[in-house]
Amino acid sequence: MAKEDLFMDKNKVVDKLAHTIAVSLAGVGGIKGDTGLYTWPSPVFLPVEGEIYLTSHFLPVLYKDIKDLEKKGYSTGRIANLLKAPSRIAQTTWPLCNISLTDLTTAEGIDLAFKIVQLISEFREDPFCEDLRNIIWSNEKVENTISKTNMIDLNKVDNPDGYREKINRLNGIAWLFCEMLYTSIHGAGHEFHGPYNLGDNRILVVKEFYDLKPDFWPFTSKLPFNKITMLGIYKDANVTFDFFNRTRSTKPLGISLQEFSITVDDRIAPLNIDEIQEITNGLERVSNEGLIEIRNLDKKELMKKFFQSYYFIVKPLREELKRDWWPPNALYEDLENEKRKKIVGAVFADFKGLESKSMEEFVQIISTIFNPRHREH
Repeated sequence: MAKEDLFMDKNKVVDKLAHTIAVSLAGVGGIKGDTGLYTWPSPVFLPVEGEIYLTSHFLPVLYKDIKDLEKKGYSTGRIANLLKAPSRIAQTTWPLCNISLTDLTTAEGIDLAFKIVQLISEFREDPFCEDLRNIIWSNEKVENTISKTNMIDLNKVDNPDGYREKINRLNGIAWLFCEMLYTSIHGAGHEFHGPYNLGDNRILVVKEFYDLKPDFWPFTSKLPFNKITMLGIYKDANVTFDFFNRTRSTKPLGISLQEFSITVDDRIAPLNIDEIQEITNGLERVSNEGLIEIRNLDKKELMKKFFQSYYFIVKPLREELKRDWWPPNALYEDLENEKRKKIVGAVFADFKGLESKSMEEFVQIISTIFNPRHREH
């Protein structure tokens, strides 16, 4: 469906968004009934608990900021570019399951969900990644990027498996680093996109790790770079992406890697194998310091970091409006007073009950939960 046709019906867009979230959750780990309850920062606390506290403050802020920027004449594209990347924007949909806890009207909730999809569509060819591709570069940009990049051909280097091993390690460490920083919404720190068809069974996959030094984690200030960009050309490989930027492949991608380029920040020249090892070592060193910092946080302190990761997403909007981007004190007070304790218990029970449902029932129920058109009053 063409984008212009998709956005003709707001309700259909919102329904499709809710269904996409449900299907994505149903596919977590590749097993039926995995509700995503037990992802990091579990077991300290479960993400859904953090979102229950977060939602009543965060979603109205997000909606008001978008509306106020629109009143100032900002286009959807300009607002989207402030938010930087589609998979980061997608993370703002998780709190929709608790939208009934906000003071937004049903119409406003529907409008917010619709606007989120519009913002994502400014980047993605298909905002929902329905065909399991995350296409955000045009064919022209793909061609220009490859032609201007000094790709390293693994068929022409000594010890290509040594390169592959170091690249895989860097990729794994960078991914885990994003999860450490942004917890269950690690897609706020990376954008993996493609696959771009290059012909001859060759595809390009782009991995961008960015904002690796967010304000709310002091230990990240010691990292000497803020962004890592990986271009990889693979042969005879199959890779898919979902709405939230989860990536899957039918076999380990490393063995299919033919050419690559890895850069940091605005550097143009690709890193050599020693430099790849150097930035991997840097990430590991700072990660170890981060683990020490995290281990010293109790449950409520870690939940505050969880809140801050969400507000960091909308930081550019807040700053554009000259507003403080940090979570409000009222949110911290709700947490200290355990204001949502009863709701948390009830939601946990509901989610546990989902684990015994069939896949079809699971998707139907989750679709309803995440759909602002079906919010409970």
